[in-house]
Amino acid sequence: MRIILFLYLFFMMTGFLSPEQLQTQNRDNLTQLSVGMTKKAVIDRMGTEYAEDFDADGMYRINNPYTSEVILGKKDRFEVLYYQTSQQKRDRIIAENELTPVVFEKDKCIGWGWNFLHQIIEKYEISLGKTDTTG
Repeated sequence: MRIILFLYLFFMMTGFLSPEQLQTQNRDNLTQLSVGMTKKAVIDRMGTEYAEDFDADGMYRINNPYTSEVILGKKDRFEVLYYQTSQQKRDRIIAENELTPVVFEKDKCIGWGWNFLHQIIEKYEISLGKTDTTG
């Protein structure tokens, strides 16, 4: 237990973000987004800092954005960046409900949040099986 406490204190002093700090930063930065921003501008605003945490298996890293994917409609292509904005359980598994999606079309932000993403999926008749995570 003392080793875990030592590691925690060491990494907090080295300047890495904690998962909680990353989530707070992401929630704050989401409020500063606007429709029409370029993908680069969104990434610049949201930041690319990462968090580090540890568990019984050792240290692990949480990237920012956490993940991304391309969603393909019949004629349309959308890119989605997912940012961690909450944490239900402190573990290496980041669940969908701990993320907030930011949606882009033709390199422009068109909206964010799960309700918005679901509206896009419905409006453009996107099959959830038609995604491309290779970018």
